[in-house]
Amino acid sequence: MMRVALRNLAATKLRFALTALSIVLGVAFVTGSFVLADSLRASVDKIFDDAAGANDLVVRSVEGPTGDRPIFALDTVAEVQAVDGVSDAAPRLEGAGALLVDGDATGIGISNWVDNEALSSFSLSEGRGPTDADEVVLTKTLAGDEGLEVGDAVALRGDGPVRDYEVVGLSTFSSDADDLLPYAFMTLPEAQSTLDVDGVYEIGVALEAGVDPDAATEALSAELPAGLEVVDGQAAIAADREQVQDTVNVLGNALLAFAVVAVLVGSFIVFNTFSITFAQRRRQLALLRAVGARAGQIRRMLIGEAMLVGLVASVVGVVAGLGLAVGLEELIGLFGDEIPTSETVLSMRTIIVAVVVGMGVTLAAATLPARRVSKVAPVAALRDDAGSPRRSGWRGTVVGLVLAALGAGALYAAGPVPGARTSLILIGAGSLAIVGAAAFLAPTLVPVASRVLGAPLRFLGVPGQLGRDNTAREPRRTAATAAALMIGLAVVSVAAVFAASAKETLTNQVDSRLLGDVIISPDEDGFEGLPAGVDQRIAANPDVTAVGVASFSQWSDGEKTRDLVSIDPVAFAEVYDAPVADGAVTDLAPGGVLLDEGLADDLGLEVGDTLPMTTPGGQLQARVDALIDDQILGNAVIHTADLPRLDPDAVPVFMVAAGPEGTDPAVLAETLEADVGDFPGVLVQDRDEFVADLRAEVDQVLNLIYALLALTGLIAVIGIINTLSLSVLERTREIGLLRAVGLTGRQAKRMIRAESVLISLIGALLGLALGTVLGVVISNETPIIEVVQIPWAQLGLFAAIAALAGVLAAVWPARRAAKLDVLRAVTAD
Repeated sequence: MMRVALRNLAATKLRFALTALSIVLGVAFVTGSFVLADSLRASVDKIFDDAAGANDLVVRSVEGPTGDRPIFALDTVAEVQAVDGVSDAAPRLEGAGALLVDGDATGIGISNWVDNEALSSFSLSEGRGPTDADEVVLTKTLAGDEGLEVGDAVALRGDGPVRDYEVVGLSTFSSDADDLLPYAFMTLPEAQSTLDVDGVYEIGVALEAGVDPDAATEALSAELPAGLEVVDGQAAIAADREQVQDTVNVLGNALLAFAVVAVLVGSFIVFNTFSITFAQRRRQLALLRAVGARAGQIRRMLIGEAMLVGLVASVVGVVAGLGLAVGLEELIGLFGDEIPTSETVLSMRTIIVAVVVGMGVTLAAATLPARRVSKVAPVAALRDDAGSPRRSGWRGTVVGLVLAALGAGALYAAGPVPGARTSLILIGAGSLAIVGAAAFLAPTLVPVASRVLGAPLRFLGVPGQLGRDNTAREPRRTAATAAALMIGLAVVSVAAVFAASAKETLTNQVDSRLLGDVIISPDEDGFEGLPAGVDQRIAANPDVTAVGVASFSQWSDGEKTRDLVSIDPVAFAEVYDAPVADGAVTDLAPGGVLLDEGLADDLGLEVGDTLPMTTPGGQLQARVDALIDDQILGNAVIHTADLPRLDPDAVPVFMVAAGPEGTDPAVLAETLEADVGDFPGVLVQDRDEFVADLRAEVDQVLNLIYALLALTGLIAVIGIINTLSLSVLERTREIGLLRAVGLTGRQAKRMIRAESVLISLIGALLGLALGTVLGVVISNETPIIEVVQIPWAQLGLFAAIAALAGVLAAVWPARRAAKLDVLRAVTAD
């Protein structure tokens, strides 16, 4: 039986090659997702290992309740160096700044240069370290990107005026990741002056050879003042490492989600192919049964064939996944931030998971068709009219209805259930159930959909009518082929509806709440906040009648750290109309807080109650002055008068300026842009530019989703090609008879194209309808979405693309149908 199976595979190489391709693409996506995530993790680990390796111990401030670490006196360095066992100690200071080249600002880190290579992760590749206040060392990649060399003059800005420097050296990071770490290094006094910091953030410690780190830690801890701690190099960067790794994990999980969609789409193709090919071999299998083969042997032979195809496809998919990982990295860099990796990591876990997925999908797809065909009696299978089942079956309809009811119930329950995690789980489970229901109900819907969508095909004459009838004649086959496209377009439609709703919500929020004309914010390549003095410069312009300034900090309630905004309520109310659930924005007074309505419900607070708040600068027993419901201001807003005490390091990050009534926002934006032209990293936008920027960010994410889902569309098209090719083979005699009674080769092509387009449209419209409904539900359940918008034009474009894909998918099968030899086709068995 095994020899028979191998001979059958050898005789139908092309047929199973198309099947294997669907498995290859799905496995490649899974492999590529794991490889990219693992490679990123390895690169991050190498960066942090190199950074930690530069220090035996680190002296730093004890972490505050909101995660901040205060600076401490520079005199501590001498105390550290005086401890027995300490070879050297290097103070470090770090902050955000900007490099100015030809008027353009590039966001960089500013730090002091450490001469001792044993205590620094950076080493000189050209030139020397800075010794004077006007000298600076740049990371080599930063200098290369900006076209700078040793000896060039540059301008830098930290928390103060722009200063001129001479580039005296170029440095590289020990892990060759300096393109991720663009820095400017200067002397410690100059770094303190540039960043307006009187102290240091940490001290790197190198121990003498043979000194026990634990003993040195105890000795240092005994000599240090209160509020400081001693940790080893790895512990010093553990939090940063974990934060970056969490981001990598989110990216990896997101890629795996798209890989799951691709595998799911491919599973329908594989199932459909095996169903058709096994049914076409009923006569051959009946002959084997007639000469003594048992039903179990037939079933095992068919599953063995399938598993061999799955194994080969899985292995090829793993190899292809290595290349796909590089493509995914470039794709993400094209639509988002660049994420260069220093090495490619293919772990044994990745290989095992990929092969298990490929083999598992193949086994699941082949088992039912193999059992079905092996149960047919040999005498029945030898009849001329033996074929695959034509009716959809009531069991699938019942299962589909049950899944639809369960999915609808889960989506309905997601709304009132407290807790975002529970709601997300219900939405996810409900969506999957609805998709499953659509897959089970599709065979029942195919005949109706074929008649309705195929009505225009009558204009193609007999070929169009034949194509429509052929589609409706095999509802299970058509449904399985269309389901692959349905799932992909359903996900695309959900993303399109959600993105359109998000953009419409943003537009409505700006139109209804933004009373000002111009928005001033940090450029994406600028500072963490606005440079000092920008607010005064804007307010001094005679064309400005009101300015609202928002500064950001953090606060903790003892369990969770949250964002904190500070405003002048009277000034801010003139430029921004924040929705208020109880009270008014202008009710905010020093010592009070505007609290998010939802957070207030969670904490059991009302207007007039007291909220204990822990901030970087101290405690505040905040009086709840009003309840707000605004995503922009966040969940807690305090008065600007309280900010110097609660967080003296907080800087403005958002400003709104208004002119007199009738002011042209575009003209005012140009005027203010000229006013702050000497401040690097400041973005000045009128209302239209601000909205366009926000919408463009949503589109950027949406385009990345479309690009990632393009692979599922390719798999679906392969499925249509495969199904039509097998259908042509199965209907060889039928096509031959049609050709014998007058159907021309061109008409045969039209018939196959009609089938392909109709299958594509059925899958597209089912997917678009399903995705639109789910997109509306998910948008309604998302708190930040206030307006649900359905992008009809975009959905129509998707349907047109699906129809075009149907035309292209039919090219090869149609050509095969047209080239059939009529006499041989009529006598085919």
